[in-house]
This record gives sequence, structure tokens and C-alpha cells, in this order.
Amino acid sequence: MKNKYTVVTKNREHGIIEVLQVEAEMAGQAHDVDIQQIIDQMITDGGELDESEKREVFDNEELICVFEGHCKCVVNGYFE
Repeated sequence: MKNKYTVVTKNREHGIIEVLQVEAEMAGQAHDVDIQQIIDQMITDGGELDESEKREVFDNEELICVFEGHCKCVVNGYFE
């Protein structure tokens, strides 16, 4: 059974903080699901990514925290 999590990451290259709501079986898997959603959005926005580009995305996203449940956050003054 999948649970709901809110994952907060920071892009090391650009300093962008991202908050995504995901579903995963365990909290430890929530970050992987989060990264996959970021990659999927990049593909939607700009086309295919090769394996090295996908690895770069994974390496650039620093996990800040994982909250159990879908929640709202204020990040840099913006309500996410």
C-alpha cells in the first residue's frame, strides 16, 4: 500500500527549493519517486534525457526532508 509524502529538495546547481507531493510504499522511497517526477517533468518540458542527464538530475537534488502526508509549506515566502 502506498502512503502519501511531501518531499522537500534543493537543487545544488541553481539553489531552487522544490516541494512535491508523492506516493510511495516507504518514506525512504519517497525521494526516488520525487526525483522521477522531476525527470518526467523535464522530459515533458524539453524532450528526452539520456542516462547521464538523468543521473545528473539525481545528483543535483539534495534531500532536505520528507514529511508523512501531503502538507502545505511556505518556502522563500511562497505557499507551496
